[in-house]
Amino acid sequence: MTAFLALTLVLAAPASPIPGIPFPPGGEIDPVFTQVFTDRAAAETRSAIARLDADTSRSAAEKAELKKRLGKLKIAVFTTAKSIDETVAAYERQISQARFIFAERNLEADLRDGIRSGAIQANAAAVAKAAGRTGRSARWNRADGALEIDVEDRLIDPRTGAILDRTVVLVTSLGD
Repeated sequence: MTAFLALTLVLAAPASPIPGIPFPPGGEIDPVFTQVFTDRAAAETRSAIARLDADTSRSAAEKAELKKRLGKLKIAVFTTAKSIDETVAAYERQISQARFIFAERNLEADLRDGIRSGAIQANAAAVAKAAGRTGRSARWNRADGALEIDVEDRLIDPRTGAILDRTVVLVTSLGD
């Protein structure tokens, strides 16, 4: 491949909504889930700011700095047909010093916790369908805490509690 062709392919690729974080291999942005998670994060941010305003142990300068960081919050949700292992391997190659930690998840317990906290709207039928199901996740946080990538092989839809069998990448950024 010529250098010109390689450059053309790179420039033709869609830009990631979070600078410096590439799309997962074979992936695309999921605008519906990006909006769902962005809306939820906005509500959580408003609550956190209210608690911060009421916190008398923090200085005005410290509160202003925290609010500034929260104001930079960006979320993107990608989906890909690639496996969780392929997706994580790609990110570990592309992002310097990224090393993901894997975990096994009990999807029924995650669903129940989400319902209890109000983050997931689901009924008893969704909980019954989740019984005995597990999923894998992999998470990496940048050292400064301003960037997190969470890769899951199954996603619990927060609107319904349905378990979706596809690799999902949730990127959360508090940086520029």
